[in-house]
Amino acid sequence: MRQDIYALLRDRIIHLAFKPGDPLNENKLAEEFQVSRTPVREALHRLSSEGLINIIPNLGARVSEINLRDLRELIEYRIILERGCARLVARNATDSDIHALQRLNAKVQSEKTEDLDRLTDLDYEFHLLTRRASHNTLLVKQMEVVQIKFTWVMRSINYRPDLFMVRIPDVIEAMKQRDADRLEHILIEHVDYFVDKMRRETMENI
Repeated sequence: MRQDIYALLRDRIIHLAFKPGDPLNENKLAEEFQVSRTPVREALHRLSSEGLINIIPNLGARVSEINLRDLRELIEYRIILERGCARLVARNATDSDIHALQRLNAKVQSEKTEDLDRLTDLDYEFHLLTRRASHNTLLVKQMEVVQIKFTWVMRSINYRPDLFMVRIPDVIEAMKQRDADRLEHILIEHVDYFVDKMRRETMENI
């Protein structure tokens, strides 16, 4: 139940059912989920540790605001993780990992969707499958937290993550060839693409 409450609240934040700055009332959430305040409080503290909400003593919890400094640090951290992930994926990826990406590529090609929410979900799945191919549990967990925050930011600014659609075959080939340099280039390219679009659309020096 605790995990379910955390996942439900996280998904509501990511999908902007709870918007940045919105208050999260423990009592109301406990009543909605028909549980005591304890599992709700635990879920809120976990979301706080991931940076998705702020808990202010005597004032309660609010969905975090997106600020430029935090975004810069998030981008820097993701670049570090992606570089390490690329090296491990090149070394550890299995045939099963490659087949999973091939299935995703077939799904992307068959859907040909232009829906922003669906594109964001597919982009999330692409990165999920890629980091799992590292077969490093600690790295996967850390990258999951970072990816959740990136997905939240992307939805908040209506960012269109279309690069992954044309890059899946390249990732598959690099995995087959155990080419760590090529994998690193592709994964970092995604971050650079995001930063470049943010700069052009917001005129901020991210």
